[in-house]
Amino acid sequence: MFQLDVGVELDFICYDQDGEILDLTNATSAHLFIKRGNEILKRTATLDDDRTTGIITYVITDGDLTVGDLNYQLQVAVDFANGAHISSSIVEAHVAEPLEADYVEV
Repeated sequence: MFQLDVGVELDFICYDQDGEILDLTNATSAHLFIKRGNEILKRTATLDDDRTTGIITYVITDGDLTVGDLNYQLQVAVDFANGAHISSSIVEAHVAEPLEADYVEV
């Protein structure tokens, strides 16, 4: 991914402790936490229509990837109807500076 990218779809598949796809049928909400530097953003994520797939989706928006040449940390959190709350492992993704950041019109 690159600094200032918008519209990139991130799909996360949730697994349980046994490596099986986590059934999200009773999930009530999902969020993606994005850590860039010392700042942590909380974004609303989407649960797949077929909750048995364990898929949670987030589409990158304008304010998400504002700093380039930085490793971002991503973590999904899910709330369930019974009050349970789970957090995923942290995924690290490098956000590079695009060539256009250094482009000078001549």
